[in-house]
Amino acid sequence: HLAAAAGGRVVAIFGPGSPRVWAPWGDGHTVVMETDVCHGCRLSRCVQLSHDCLEALEVARVQQAVVEKL
Repeated sequence: HLAAAAGGRVVAIFGPGSPRVWAPWGDGHTVVMETDVCHGCRLSRCVQLSHDCLEALEVARVQQAVVEKL
């Protein structure tokens, strides 16, 4: 959030939290998340008490998002 407030372009990695609530404000930011693992879990907290959504997110997807921002 500090980077977005300072005008930086952000790649935000999301797990169980909702990007609609917690994503950086403004334009030019990218949200990377795995939507195929958490079914309906998009609450402000994880109801499964696991982090399968983060573990399923491949490093290559995050890396690609960062490279596109550069």
